[in-house]
Amino acid sequence: METLCIEIPFDKEEFLESQKIKWAFLWRNEMTKMVAWLIAAIILIIAGLLLLKDGEPFNVFLFIGALFLLNAILTWQSRFFSHRNQVKQTKMLAEKYESMGLLCVYEFTDESLDYSDNEKHFNLNWDLFRYYTLYKGYLILFIGEFLIDIVMFKQEFIEEKALQYDKIHEFVKIKLKHRNL
Repeated sequence: METLCIEIPFDKEEFLESQKIKWAFLWRNEMTKMVAWLIAAIILIIAGLLLLKDGEPFNVFLFIGALFLLNAILTWQSRFFSHRNQVKQTKMLAEKYESMGLLCVYEFTDESLDYSDNEKHFNLNWDLFRYYTLYKGYLILFIGEFLIDIVMFKQEFIEEKALQYDKIHEFVKIKLKHRNL
């Protein structure tokens, strides 16, 4: 297969948008869990209140429901503070990349995906990637076992950029399995 080389100049607004999408994608499973904990807490607390008897010193349903509620609240609190910190760090990083005129170069070969910019270079063999998916207009490649390790390409509608995206998508389709998430 022919090597595909794509150069993408840094775009601050696109970077910030992609980080929002990444954040939402990574937290969607946690949000589902948090809602499940909250629903379970409400059911257990209602059951505990319905089964509450005078003089009973301890109601296991109320106790477990309170623990589930606490877990949901702590998960939400963690998400809130993590998001606030992530937004601040992302803005600082965007400013840095914009000031240095970052140029991202992706080279797709039969063996690997090479990435380089003004400060770093990565060579990622295709066997490091698990699969790819399409999510909210982004082509997302998953690296290794952790959802945090992803490479994202935005679907474009401007002719030149759309052609680049289509080439990347076709290359990735050959190399990786697709998974709907």
